[in-house]
Amino acid sequence: MYWLDSQDKRGLISIIWRQLKRKFGQLNPEVEAQVRGLELASLEELSEALLDFENVEDLKVWLRNRDVIR
Repeated sequence: MYWLDSQDKRGLISIIWRQLKRKFGQLNPEVEAQVRGLELASLEELSEALLDFENVEDLKVWLRNRDVIR
């Protein structure tokens, strides 16, 4: 089961990262590290939330809120 979760997470990170780069251009390594550190459930939430982001600051606020909540 762990292997499947690990595979799913890597695939989801790859898709989300490509979407974020396409939407906002190059992002800083700190943001990338925060995205890569998210749990699978949070990545799934981010995959939907990023559609509503208008700028990189929206992403950063979302990430900050995840740190507070979790």
